[in-house]
Amino acid sequence: RKSGKGVIQKCIENVEKGVSVFFFPEGTRTRTGKLSEFKAGAFKIAHSTAVPIVPISIEGTSALMPMGKSFWLGEDKGQILVTVHDWIVPSKQDSVESLKLDTFEVLNNHNEASLARRSEGV
Repeated sequence: RKSGKGVIQKCIENVEKGVSVFFFPEGTRTRTGKLSEFKAGAFKIAHSTAVPIVPISIEGTSALMPMGKSFWLGEDKGQILVTVHDWIVPSKQDSVESLKLDTFEVLNNHNEASLARRSEGV
């Protein structure tokens, strides 16, 4: 198994070659619907390479892929909504932590609004 640092370095090399990478920055799925703290790996890559972060919200997967299941149930149990948010473009003044927090804010604001709509039955 590769170390986390080795994986990050390989991702940096690939991004510098023009390869896109995709991360789930929480590192796991939520049990509550609320976002957990983000891990730093994706933001280290963005900071190091100065490539934009494209935050993406994915809603509705919990009904199709419940915790403890390895993949889709194969039944029509709902819809998935994917929202692509505005890019976050790293600047020289940004830190890994600021990129992580800015991205969390975008996704968490969207997620909280979505949870509120669902609790109201909208």
